[in-house]
Amino acid sequence: GTASSVALMERLTMNDPSASSTSREGLKDLGDDHELWDHAANALANLCVTLSLVTSVEKIVFGGGVMNREVLYNKIRSRTKELLNSYLDLKQVTTKEGLGDYIGASVWSKEGAGLVGALVLAQAAHEEALTSEQKEDEHVPMSLGVGCKSL
Repeated sequence: GTASSVALMERLTMNDPSASSTSREGLKDLGDDHELWDHAANALANLCVTLSLVTSVEKIVFGGGVMNREVLYNKIRSRTKELLNSYLDLKQVTTKEGLGDYIGASVWSKEGAGLVGALVLAQAAHEEALTSEQKEDEHVPMSLGVGCKSL
């Protein structure tokens, strides 16, 4: 994506060749006022605008390494409001408080949203596998219209 750490690092090295030897970890050394964060916020704000106009979402949640840069949330909110330009007359996109509730961080951001998501997917797959095994083990005789589970 346009706002991934890889894409941001590529953009940084394109604009500043001296940064080419810096790894993605070097992004954390950039100041909050660096233009790269405005670029990332613009890309993510455009996503927010698209989601708001096309899908009528109730909340937009961001997570991941780049989003550990707290200043991005306010930049995204501000740019989203600017891009919408009062097209939607809804408090979640026209007021600071509304935008604060509408665009935010995952409640799992401190624990690692990716790890929690992977765990949830693994748990769902495990439960589905158990359900499939149970269905294969069930036998319902048709005689007398009475079902029983074989042991």
